[in-house]
Amino acid sequence: MRSRKVVLGLAALALPALLAVVTAAGGHPWLPEACLAVLLLLVGALTLDTNKRARARYGARAVVTTTSRTPPSTTHEDLLGTIRLLQAQYVGRLDRAQDSLDAATAALLAASSDRARAGVRQP
Repeated sequence: MRSRKVVLGLAALALPALLAVVTAAGGHPWLPEACLAVLLLLVGALTLDTNKRARARYGARAVVTTTSRTPPSTTHEDLLGTIRLLQAQYVGRLDRAQDSLDAATAALLAASSDRARAGVRQP
């Protein structure tokens, strides 16, 4: 019985696709779009049906939860340590960005002075 349903489902999907190809070759302006819309509608309906069947077959699975424990309390020193760590990371990133900017500026100045020595006019 399942194989017959599969064949019927494939035929239901193939018919609008084949009709869209034939009508596009025939030069009809709106009929291929209508056939493709029907094809998308069938695909969506089959997807929803498949989802419904899978949920019915396997059922809703229970969510496994762990016991709720309260997190350990944070102290003032923990908070200060976290802030100092974030500050150090941020300052390190700023230092690397500044070094990169300085290197790019030096390379640009060197390239422009080399052009000036060579007598190349800049636009």
